[in-house]
Amino acid sequence: MTDSDYTRKIATIINKHIGNLENELHKDYGGSMEHLWIDFQLIEDHKTYPFRFQKRVGIPSSFTEFYSYNVGHYTVRPDFVKLQILSSEEEICSYVFELLYKSTQVLEEKQKKLEGFNVIAFRLDFLSACKKLGYII
Repeated sequence: MTDSDYTRKIATIINKHIGNLENELHKDYGGSMEHLWIDFQLIEDHKTYPFRFQKRVGIPSSFTEFYSYNVGHYTVRPDFVKLQILSSEEEICSYVFELLYKSTQVLEEKQKKLEGFNVIAFRLDFLSACKKLGYII
């Protein structure tokens, strides 16, 4: 989500690379969580959501898949002051991917609820994927 030309620019930059990160992490990590949705929020005055685990989530925008099952979902919001001083695509992506990685700490805190999801493997793969894409965290 964005709320200005500047945040739309940031979203465009991130979107060029996030699909590659997603592809690298598209694996079975065990446990009951089938999907992990992390909202990266580029709106300063919008409510954020802590981690929640839902057994069935409706997808109103899909014509073929009406529900996703066993979804972990939470919001990450950047420091907008820091984000404004970053100028290059590499700096922006490194900062964003680092925030996303740090946010996955919540999965360790909720490990019992996730019933066997291998958080350690997921976080190691996240770091490895970032390194492979050229972003060292």
